[in-house]
Amino acid sequence: PTEDGVADARTLKSKVERVCGYDFGDVVDHPLAVLLPYSLHSYGLVQMYSMGVPLVAPSLRLLSELHVQTAMVSHKVAGNIPWRLSAQRARRVPGQVFHKYPMRSNSWYVPDIGASAPCCQHDPNDACDTQSAAAWLQFADWYQWPHISYFDTPSELIAIVNALLANETRRFEISTSMRRFFEHERQRTEKHARSALVRADSFLKLQRIGFS
Repeated sequence: PTEDGVADARTLKSKVERVCGYDFGDVVDHPLAVLLPYSLHSYGLVQMYSMGVPLVAPSLRLLSELHVQTAMVSHKVAGNIPWRLSAQRARRVPGQVFHKYPMRSNSWYVPDIGASAPCCQHDPNDACDTQSAAAWLQFADWYQWPHISYFDTPSELIAIVNALLANETRRFEISTSMRRFFEHERQRTEKHARSALVRADSFLKLQRIGFS
């Protein structure tokens, strides 16, 4: 980043700390966080993982059931776009969150799965039963990243949280593993990005030669 970019980032960090009443050091020192996701993508979740805050999340089975019953994970992509139902479904997913979007029927429903998408057993927008919801919820970050604890019942959540709070050594091990994994992914992503930029630059050079 440029010097101006670093200065802007520091200014933003200072503003966030002043408005929120805490600094990022407080977040890093937090013993753990319980995730109750309303969105399949969260920058806050990425920040917590990168800082090594131990995370406790609902199991895929539990979250799928909660989503079908309450529309809990109401945003399925970045930009807060809600789930939609396929044309075969006769009812909407329960939850008032879906009723505030004034969509026409032709924009609410999505096309049937056809020969162009034979690999999909479930419509990615379909969340009317646990199997359909789980087929796509499984790709959420917290199910793809390692070193996250999962609970299947409220009592199991309490047991996991109490065990982690009582074991500082275990929390440190989890935090270290999370930060190590995140750094590996950062380096891998940077490598892919640099490779893509090199290919794009080579393509532009070939275009300039062709037009000259």
